[in-house]
Amino acid sequence: MNSSIEIVSFGLGGLLIYVLLTRFILRVENDFRRDFDLPEVTIRSGLLSLVLGATSLACLYLMLMVVHEKLPLASFLPICAAAQGLRGTWRVDRKLLVIPDRFQLLGLLSGMSYVLTLILTGEDWQELAANVGIGLALTGLLWLMSAIYFRLRGTVGFGFGDIKLLGWLALFLGHRIAPLVFIAVLVSIAELTFIFLKKSIASKKIILPSGPDTFAFGPSIVLGTMIEMIIHYA
Repeated sequence: MNSSIEIVSFGLGGLLIYVLLTRFILRVENDFRRDFDLPEVTIRSGLLSLVLGATSLACLYLMLMVVHEKLPLASFLPICAAAQGLRGTWRVDRKLLVIPDRFQLLGLLSGMSYVLTLILTGEDWQELAANVGIGLALTGLLWLMSAIYFRLRGTVGFGFGDIKLLGWLALFLGHRIAPLVFIAVLVSIAELTFIFLKKSIASKKIILPSGPDTFAFGPSIVLGTMIEMIIHYA
């Protein structure tokens, strides 16, 4: 069982990562907001929405799993960093329909740190490598399908930013990236249905949401990640 001192130390470390990366996320978001001539988000207003963000709940839930030794305690730090990357993805992609590469790099570094943490704490590296390899292979398959679709249709059916997002999530989830995609698709269908009903009721005529410029898939991946992890560790 982890000692109270260890739990408090890693908890404070996770909180520090959380606060520092909050400023980073807001700075990246404001860079993109200026490109789109949108008003900037202040630290004060951004902190409120970030603290109340859905991935914060996922981060706290995973901390409980760490405390109960279903995950190594040291893995909490890269998990906190990854949660911040997911929160940034949620905020920016939902509003601006783009996932900044700086968030992707944060996620990639977090995932690599997470895998290294598991290896150093006694996980079977061969099984872990196979697990991660399967996840990355599934992500590569999605990239290939998206590239073929773009070549045939000339439009983006599944954004490459979304595939990068799934790529670094595969470092955390491994082969579980497959059910994540399924869950994310279900979430997207539910959201598109809501958009359809809302617009149709407001205009009193049928209006179908269409086109890659009207819908962001990144937030669905974030929600799918939360749901998948809760189901897996529950």
